[in-house]
Amino acid sequence: MIVENKISHNLQKMRKTVESNNTGFFAVVASVLAGIFGVQSHKNYERDFTKGTFISYLIVGIVMVALLVISLFALVKWVSST
Repeated sequence: MIVENKISHNLQKMRKTVESNNTGFFAVVASVLAGIFGVQSHKNYERDFTKGTFISYLIVGIVMVALLVISLFALVKWVSST
């Protein structure tokens, strides 16, 4: 009984650790946006490099930069036409 409780407690602790180590979609987007504008905190910078996966940051980064360029192009075209 005591051993089962201890094992159950350790499994719950491990699940919480694994869940907290994953960076979610919104955390990746927020980190990429902060990186693009140069306002990334050191704490988040370290979290990104220790817990995040390179491919998720790469994909979100490419999409965000493409959206930024397209929106700036559209803004300049709109302003110049009026």
